[in-house]
Amino acid sequence: EATEIERMAWKGMEAFLTWQKLSRLEVIATEESMVSEIHSFGGTIDAVMQDEEKRVYLGDWKTGRVYPDHLLQMAAYRLLLRECMNLEVEGVHLCRFGKEHGDFAHHFIPGSMLVKPERMFLLFREAYELDRAVRKMI
Repeated sequence: EATEIERMAWKGMEAFLTWQKLSRLEVIATEESMVSEIHSFGGTIDAVMQDEEKRVYLGDWKTGRVYPDHLLQMAAYRLLLRECMNLEVEGVHLCRFGKEHGDFAHHFIPGSMLVKPERMFLLFREAYELDRAVRKMI
């Protein structure tokens, strides 16, 4: 017999599978590690997906709360896909799997909403390099 934790995990997984079937998105790559030569950063993308019209979407899986900083992460991943795979991301499907109750939540972020987070990420990246340079001055 399944434990309570196993039942909750299956509950979340079943909700995800229902969403996946309804979304009609096809996963074309998972755990894709990339490095940007232009911006000197790297990351591992949970999933690259496409719809029936071959439009590309990011899939990202979270087990905790969803925070605004996740938009910076998604914007960075979008930069990686653009540079490394020559793919333009139409949007992000951010899926949260709750560890406590086995719940599932889906958030869609259109690509147009990633313009400011992308700029912010690049500014943070530049500030990081400036900080390293300044610290070497003394």
